[in-house]
Amino acid sequence: MIQINEVSTCDAANEGVGHEILPAFFENSIPVCFSTDQNYVPYFAVALQSLIENSSDENNYDIFILEDGISSDAKRFLKEQAAKKENISVRFINVEKYLTDDKKSKMVVSGWFTIATYYRMILPEILVNYDKILYLDCDLVVLDDVAKLFKSDINDVLLAAAYDIGVARLLFKNEARGARLKSYIEEQLGVPNAYDYFQAGVLLMNLKKMREVNLSDKCFEFLALNPNIYWVDQCVLNAVCVGRVKYLPIEWNMTWHVVFEADDLEKELPPATYDEYCKAHNASRILHYSGGIKPWFDPKIELSSFFWKYARNVAFYEQIIFERQKYLLILIHNLSKYKLQHYIYIVLYNTALNRTQRKKYARKINLFRDKILEAKEFLNA
Repeated sequence: MIQINEVSTCDAANEGVGHEILPAFFENSIPVCFSTDQNYVPYFAVALQSLIENSSDENNYDIFILEDGISSDAKRFLKEQAAKKENISVRFINVEKYLTDDKKSKMVVSGWFTIATYYRMILPEILVNYDKILYLDCDLVVLDDVAKLFKSDINDVLLAAAYDIGVARLLFKNEARGARLKSYIEEQLGVPNAYDYFQAGVLLMNLKKMREVNLSDKCFEFLALNPNIYWVDQCVLNAVCVGRVKYLPIEWNMTWHVVFEADDLEKELPPATYDEYCKAHNASRILHYSGGIKPWFDPKIELSSFFWKYARNVAFYEQIIFERQKYLLILIHNLSKYKLQHYIYIVLYNTALNRTQRKKYARKINLFRDKILEAKEFLNA
């Protein structure tokens, strides 16, 4: 029976820190960290599988999973994914002992964000024997060897990340909303140029320098003073790391949701940004399934095939299929409501007084039309 390596922690109230976690490898080591909860384990397993299949025999991959309550069965399956390769270590860190009640009280959660998204803020104090680590979100697939990214030079900065293309689009396309967002980023977060706001789903973190500047404490101090933030810890990291960020090519964090939200993406992004995004879209190294639309709910969407390619090779494949079936049944249950909403937005579109309103209602029409079609396809299958 395969052994589950669990990194235990001391009593935080007595000692203040956990047991020191030592590297699994001492040569050619590529430390990588994810964070997840029990509900997201099946989709995280796909991300892990994609990393494993694109790893190199020349390197050793020291993988950590930050969690709080993942089941023993789930841990066993995740360990078994990596068991065939001697150069891959998978360990679990229960973060509960690192999160005081005071810290938890400052963590704002909304929408699809959970407390797990904040775990990366405390990595410098958890992995005290590591100078550098690659942090990855769970809703992505790796399409190239992450060792190439890890070996980037970040000695003079706190972290490396890619520009947030979704934010760039909002800033560029909509004068009124863009102005409010620009004010938020530049005035509340303190980022001098709003277009420099980065996406935190792929981070190359300089843990050594982060400890030197007490980054974790600064993150929670900022949270205490700014409870009404837009994109939770991503905004916090943008604020506390300002001026000490290296920007990665977008291909290392190709956020797919931008295409779905745009009416005409070429007109909604600065020309240079649009060109780079198109290049990354066609040659992604890390494909990030950001936003509310996910490939596990609709395998027909462009770029979903990469997710399903790796999903077929994980122990949670049947569970992913089952969750998709539940999603479709909910669609069927709500079919009448979707038809009514579709009709209402058609009426609103036809009576709209200006082009901006029509575009808004057109997006709603398309949204509910797609839900209706998906439900009907399932019924007729």
